[in-house]
Amino acid sequence: MRVLVTRASDDAQRTARELARRGHEAIVAPLSEIRIIENPQPDLADVQAILATSSNGIRAFASRCARRDIPLFAVGDNSAETARSAGFGHVTSANGDSSALAATVCKCLSPAEGALLHVTGRRSSKGLHVQVANAGFSCRVWELYDAVPTGVLPDHVLADFGRGTIDAVLVLSPGSGRNLVKAFKGARLEARCAQMLACSISKEAAAALADIQFGAIRIAEKPSLDAVLALLDSEIAVRQRAGFARGERA
Repeated sequence: MRVLVTRASDDAQRTARELARRGHEAIVAPLSEIRIIENPQPDLADVQAILATSSNGIRAFASRCARRDIPLFAVGDNSAETARSAGFGHVTSANGDSSALAATVCKCLSPAEGALLHVTGRRSSKGLHVQVANAGFSCRVWELYDAVPTGVLPDHVLADFGRGTIDAVLVLSPGSGRNLVKAFKGARLEARCAQMLACSISKEAAAALADIQFGAIRIAEKPSLDAVLALLDSEIAVRQRAGFARGERA
């Protein structure tokens, strides 16, 4: 399948490689740009663990701070791998969403052992902070980056839409879903989406697509990139079965 990937550049390239490994072709068209925020560094003296809900937060932390000895709890396997690649020695993956991360932290750590530091982007969800605070933890926030929408699809993507050669699009957050809808509307591509599959990481990400009629919107069983990409494999199997059935009737 030919799959539109609109993540910011670093994550888009990693996703493209994973799609290629699975036999799909990625059409990379970032609709946001990651910009580092120059906030003052927090005091890490009493921090027992770093919490990361995205690879962007980890990369931004690594660019601003030399500390790699503090245990890091990552929301999923991809962000955990980013942390290991950045030199963190003690990395735990929650293999899920922010609720899974909060549950993992509560299981593995004690509030009495020190504060938590959430490295995140501007305008991030507060759900993680609420959950760990309700469990008695002190959780600080270090906003390290901003995902700035670009809003414009490149010419090669517009040409692909004109030819009807894009089979699917990945929607990996509510924010990326909103950016996608805005870009599609700006380019007047809504009608072209009727034959496209939208693969969403969550119900919230799928809900962000409500203003556009896609051929189908599928939601991953787990909030992970692997689960989203598995939707593509399932769609191929469905189409193959449908084609075989039509051949039998013929």
